[in-house]
Amino acid sequence: MGTSVFSPIFAVIGLFLVVKYLRHRSKHRASEAWVPAEGKVIRSRVREDYSTDTDGNSVTTYYPEVEYAYSFLGREYQGDQIAFGPKTGGSRSRAEQIIAKYSSGGPVTIYYDPNKPEESVLERKLSKTSLGYGILCLVVAVITYVVRL
Repeated sequence: MGTSVFSPIFAVIGLFLVVKYLRHRSKHRASEAWVPAEGKVIRSRVREDYSTDTDGNSVTTYYPEVEYAYSFLGREYQGDQIAFGPKTGGSRSRAEQIIAKYSSGGPVTIYYDPNKPEESVLERKLSKTSLGYGILCLVVAVITYVVRL
């Protein structure tokens, strides 16, 4: 593949990620009107994901996972979204810090969309991960395009 192929590929990926972020941001803003409700944490844990980096070293990424249940108009719902945006991982201590707020079996306040009660979130925060990677891909697209000239 020549550099002429890389530029559009990175541009498409970058645009996709920026659009994804904008959708999450829109939902984040709409959530300010969502209804708070008392729920119950079903399960709270740190999930480990193993991969290998380009040098062949083993890398472990830790993801906080919280499953919860809540009721709306007599119907039970379940959710697992902690905040808006993609689920991101990192260090064990960061994942443990997040799940420490959500003990299994304990009460929790959730926020749900009264028009779509199956949509819920624990924290009305927005991850900017998609935006950051999207901008990075767009910058790489521009650089590979300029280098090609």
